Parts: sequence; C-alpha cells; structure tokens
Amino acid sequence: MRTPQTILGLLMVVLIVGIIAYVAIFTYINIFNLERNGYFKTKETCQAKTLSTCSPLMCDLISSGETVEEVCGKDFSDGYIWFPVRR
Repeated sequence: MRTPQTILGLLMVVLIVGIIAYVAIFTYINIFNLERNGYFKTKETCQAKTLSTCSPLMCDLISSGETVEEVCGKDFSDGYIWFPVRR
C-alpha cells in the first residue's frame, strides 16, 4: 500500500519533470527567433540563426482561375525555411 508521502513524492517528480519539459520546449522554439509567418526573409539570416540548411519557401503551383491568396494564404510572401540537418 502506498503512503501519502510516496504519492506526494511522485506528484512532485511529475510536476518538476513537466515544468522542465515545458521550459525546454518553449526555449527550443524561441531560440530560432522565427519571424511572424515562421520563415526568414533571407537565406543568410536563416542559416545564421538555425545553423541548418535553408531552402526557399515557394508557392508556385497555382492553377488557372485561382489566386495566390487562395492557394498560398493571405499573408504569403517569399522567404526561407529551415530543415534540420541529420548527422
């Protein structure tokens, strides 16, 4: 049978691990300082901030009769997006 101290100890461990995971995830997300739409304006900025391979973000598959806003989104503009490098 588990004592109240054991249950309280397990809850404390779970809480501490959860807090550490939360901080680690948001630190990882914010470390790249992505711009509002999630991409960088220049390839040099992208590579400098992410230390990864960066590729152009394009939206060029627009069928006739469709607009850029319909296919790519209202706020779409050219830029670069990063891809993690596998080592």
